[in-house]
Amino acid sequence: MSGREESGGSTASALAPAKENAFGASKIVCVRAGDNVPSRSWRLDAACCIALLVVSVLLRTRDLGHPDTVVFDEVHFGKFVHAYMTGEHYFDIHPPLGKLTIAGVVTALGYRYDPAVQNATAQFDKVGLPFAPEFNVQLLRAVPAAAGALVVPTVFLVATELQFSLETSLLVASAALLDSMLIIQSRLLLIDTQLVLFVSLSLLCALKLWRTDPLRHKVRRLALVCATAVFGSLALGVKWTALSYPGLIGVVSFFGYLFPHAFLSAQECSLATLVAIMVYAFPFWLHFRLLPRSGPGDGHMDLGFRRRLIGSDAYDATLRRRWFFIDFLELNARMYIANKNITGKHPWETKWYQWIVNARGLLYYAKRGAAKHDPEALIYLLGNPCAVWVSMAAIVVLTLLTMFQVRRRQFELPSLPAWRTNTELGGFLLIGWTLNLLPFILVERSAFLYHYLPGLLFAELALGYLVDCIPWRGARVLLCAVLVSAFIAAFVYWSPWTYAWPLSLSEHRARRWLAGWT
Repeated sequence: MSGREESGGSTASALAPAKENAFGASKIVCVRAGDNVPSRSWRLDAACCIALLVVSVLLRTRDLGHPDTVVFDEVHFGKFVHAYMTGEHYFDIHPPLGKLTIAGVVTALGYRYDPAVQNATAQFDKVGLPFAPEFNVQLLRAVPAAAGALVVPTVFLVATELQFSLETSLLVASAALLDSMLIIQSRLLLIDTQLVLFVSLSLLCALKLWRTDPLRHKVRRLALVCATAVFGSLALGVKWTALSYPGLIGVVSFFGYLFPHAFLSAQECSLATLVAIMVYAFPFWLHFRLLPRSGPGDGHMDLGFRRRLIGSDAYDATLRRRWFFIDFLELNARMYIANKNITGKHPWETKWYQWIVNARGLLYYAKRGAAKHDPEALIYLLGNPCAVWVSMAAIVVLTLLTMFQVRRRQFELPSLPAWRTNTELGGFLLIGWTLNLLPFILVERSAFLYHYLPGLLFAELALGYLVDCIPWRGARVLLCAVLVSAFIAAFVYWSPWTYAWPLSLSEHRARRWLAGWT
């Protein structure tokens, strides 16, 4: 059910006066398309979600076994996933949930570690190493593909919960559907699609929570408090870079700003905190239980921990196991130190200001024939150029409008009253976008284009928000159709870089529109 149905429809009329917000400041009401249209049927939204999911699955699972070699960070995550099958302790700078999820799902589907296959972990010894024919890399890659496919209908529901019109909700979902960067991350044995899915679900649950009356719907509200905490913690359990989402949700919930029922009581905050801690800690408990043997990650832990690992030089079978709490704190501390100590440079690292304009991508894979002029196959991580550039333009426009309103307090284009912009909701989207970039602005460490994926979601929502401010439905539908067509054209044109389809050197050069696309 959309937030529009629950909130009872329109929140403001076209001639609504300025209102007072929680801090006593004047708030300009934006009359968007979604404010003045009848409530949509949940069946229509469900049909859209199913259609988006089907297309998303098709785009992310096509030729899933190609390339049949280790691509980029698969060299790490492949070994981590197989460690849960061999029981050999490993260390990673990220929490264990993303790898545990892949290992758990593929094991439930019948995947087994087979030492006869040239030692399955050895399949990931080197980038570019070909997989043995009997090695089931398609099943391992299917889990990230499934997570990436689920992102698209979730984004549609987020736009719907923000009360975007149907056409604008589909526009935002199409940007995610046709984003080549998200598709590439979905087609390889990587964990970023899980992160994007969980942050999207946490935002969706938070939006529903903030529109749920605590007096009329107590049980529903408590369920949404728990769901929001669960998905936020799951995102953190994949990568700490997800912190901006639960951070923003926590601030809005604590101060009760912007949404009608955003304020959480002390009991609700306590419940959310308890659930979040338990959900974040549980994968670590599984991690320790599934890795009882000595392995390549031993050196990162202290002697007390290593003495309990079967097969280690210091193993003591009589040593009583320490409390989980101690191991949990130590591993998180070691992860923090390891992240902090990443100071080396990487040839494909990029800066945040390059991400937002798609200035430079990331070469994942390259294979050329023996002859000099043979076609070359590439996987080049790049956002859908049209979607990224248009979304960035929306961020710029929304920033200028918000700054103008904050300064003047009241702004209205005389002939277009529906263009009055809601300072608070626009600010919410801008803050969400900024918070996802802030760690990479403030911290000096190697970062890559895929770190922009959570922030790009807010940029796409900002685009949808501005388009939804167009008061004439015909013009709005036309603009959405033009933009989606441009997204499709860009996706098709650069699809050889997404799926590693061979092109001639001249065809590759034709697609290098910017100097950084090398």
